[in-house]
Amino acid sequence: MNRQAVLIINTAKSDSTNTSVDLRRAKRAAEQFSSLLGGLGEYSFDIHPLVDCRYQDAESSVNSILSNYSRKSNNDDKDCLLIYYFGHAVDRTSGLNFIFKNSDVKLSATLLPFEWLTGKALGSGISNGQVK
Repeated sequence: MNRQAVLIINTAKSDSTNTSVDLRRAKRAAEQFSSLLGGLGEYSFDIHPLVDCRYQDAESSVNSILSNYSRKSNNDDKDCLLIYYFGHAVDRTSGLNFIFKNSDVKLSATLLPFEWLTGKALGSGISNGQVK
């Protein structure tokens, strides 16, 4: 059984205290999700937290994690790949793009496209091709 959870959790700054998340809260959220997903007994996940990283590091880490997932996957019905993103994003004509701590929303090359992420996930051995 191959169960991997990629937790991409970024700080989110806004004018509202209700929607702003500082680094301390982001780390705490990552710890809570990791504890929950890692404590499911037989159905526990291997956790890969990416907290407030640079977009280049996120892209590199996701490539590595999904490549390893693909090599380990045996299409068991208990295999599961979970990708969780928390943070801000921008909608462009090309689609949704995730923002990281060193992103410049004016430069698409500094954003991580949702389409790229789902393409990588689908190419990593998901047997039924479902992305939720």
